[in-house]
Amino acid sequence: MSERRGAGPKTSRERGAQTCEKVPSNLGNSSHRLSRPLSASMDVRQIQGAHSQTPRPASPTPEIVLWDQPEDWGLGATLSLEEQVLNSTFEACDSEKKGVVAVGQVLAYLEAVTGRSPQDSDLCSLAQALDPSGEGPTAIVNRATFFSIMQDWIATCQLGPGLELEEEAAVEPSLQPSGIPAQLESYGDEEPGPELPATAELLSNLEELELSNRRLAGENAKLQRSVETADEGAARLGEELASLRKQLRSSQQALQFAKAVDEELEDMKSLAKSLEEKNRSLVAQARQTEREQQQLVAEVETLQEEVGLGGERGLWAGAQGAAGASRGRAALNILRLHD
Repeated sequence: MSERRGAGPKTSRERGAQTCEKVPSNLGNSSHRLSRPLSASMDVRQIQGAHSQTPRPASPTPEIVLWDQPEDWGLGATLSLEEQVLNSTFEACDSEKKGVVAVGQVLAYLEAVTGRSPQDSDLCSLAQALDPSGEGPTAIVNRATFFSIMQDWIATCQLGPGLELEEEAAVEPSLQPSGIPAQLESYGDEEPGPELPATAELLSNLEELELSNRRLAGENAKLQRSVETADEGAARLGEELASLRKQLRSSQQALQFAKAVDEELEDMKSLAKSLEEKNRSLVAQARQTEREQQQLVAEVETLQEEVGLGGERGLWAGAQGAAGASRGRAALNILRLHD
């Protein structure tokens, strides 16, 4: 206590605020036991660093290992602020996950987080509680002992500034059965009354931020599912588009083939018309040849009647020769037209 009085301007309120400014950022609901150490000077943006929009500058501190709270816990099942702080502190000091921590490492961690010196009376009382037998650097505590001693120590520090006067009057600090000095200065405020509303407001803000964080996580999960569904739909549309392109190419090829067949058909029609005209011409020539043959036969008959029976055979042969010549000329004309 002499060292604390020598510090002068550094009151218990300032130390309580300095201690609470380094609380890890993943805290949920709080209990009434830490309502006083969480003074109005504690910034909610430092407690919920992940939700901060305008971070405030802070002095460099060692990396704090955060204790991960299971995601399936609801608001009603979350640990208190004090339990989460103790869990985070134990995890930070138990980096090898052995289930035990060294007393010296715990004290060094608290010195770095709170900014207090090793000679601080509160830290000295905590050291005596954690190491009552005075083992020194080899002293270790397990999780259950750590929680029990730390909770009693925090409760003792929250008893109020009235104990400081008793501590000044006491020659030797009396030890409780748990090994914790009963006379410790408070980590809270000298006038806690006005601080409680601000602390309650901060805790309410913490709950609101926690709810907002969970709501945003749910919305993010829904958006992720929507994106996955959209990707699947896009993949299906891509496959359908590729199939439609194949069908289009097949239709284009069929159309080109149909055009080629149509052109060939037009050529065949033109050829058919030409052949029909030639056929009509040949038919007309054949009819003309037939008429000429009939005329020749009539002439032969007339000549036979005129010549008489003596010259009938000669005339008949001449007529047959003339008719054969006429048929030859007609056949020659037909061949020329066909060519």
